[in-house]
Amino acid sequence: MQVPAKRFTLSTILFFMLSVACVAPAISADGPPATNEEMIASATGEALIKMLSEYDDALKEQPALVYLNMDAPAGVRTRITALLMDHGVRVAATGEDVATIRIEWETSHRLLKRSGKPHQRELHTRAFFSLMSAENEIAAATEAVFTHSDELSKADVEHVQGNWPHSRFHQTEESKRRSLIKKMAEPVLIIGAAATTIYLLYNVRS
Repeated sequence: MQVPAKRFTLSTILFFMLSVACVAPAISADGPPATNEEMIASATGEALIKMLSEYDDALKEQPALVYLNMDAPAGVRTRITALLMDHGVRVAATGEDVATIRIEWETSHRLLKRSGKPHQRELHTRAFFSLMSAENEIAAATEAVFTHSDELSKADVEHVQGNWPHSRFHQTEESKRRSLIKKMAEPVLIIGAAATTIYLLYNVRS
């Protein structure tokens, strides 16, 4: 990607925020739901494409060549690379003599367990992008936020969260209704147990 050196100065850093909110339908009958990792990778790739297209009109005229610098599983890298290539952006194997894009994530995912109903999945991801020139000068800094909410069966929970730290559920909660029932049931059980104990002790002494 050829960009004049004068554009790579701190005074020309580009900041913008992209917020994407989507609510998926309930559990699909066509197969297992998309994993958290797949959804984060897709949203990251789309935000990255938007950043590149708004940053430099030259991307629309000739294929760009960039290197992706990120700490992510192979599946995430593969999905983002495929999205970039579909939009005419080539991904280099190394960062030597090419522009580099640094990607970092902050995630906060929540799983709401509901008794007798599908669980609620709520994903919240903040991605940070920095575009560096081949001369290692900052060209752009971008922040993107995306959220997602849908329903999961109990059996799908482990499948969707995987092992990547950024795809794991950080909060697991029970629905308020279920928690209320548990709070009401616990005193009843304690009182019942105490009454049974007293009754047995009385009858044994008799």
